[in-house]
Amino acid sequence: MNVSQRPVNKRRKPIFGITALILSLAVILLPSLFGFYEGGQIDLFYRSIAPVVIVSAAIMAFILRERPIWPTLSIIFVGFYIAMHCVPSW
Repeated sequence: MNVSQRPVNKRRKPIFGITALILSLAVILLPSLFGFYEGGQIDLFYRSIAPVVIVSAAIMAFILRERPIWPTLSIIFVGFYIAMHCVPSW
């Protein structure tokens, strides 16, 4: 296939968007899956860096023009995560 025969509007696979969504669901669900006592023993450094990593992956998804549904959902879940974990500890 020559360069001139490639389709022009082929979309990228949503790698960053799906990664951000999986990470955001993982940080929300893993502490509850491990139980009350084991979920609270997760290192606080990892819990505080998770929103930054997830939002960065979502921003990369927007910049690379991936499908917008996955990073949008992950940002919503990160907001829920921050409201659920970070705000009560302040």
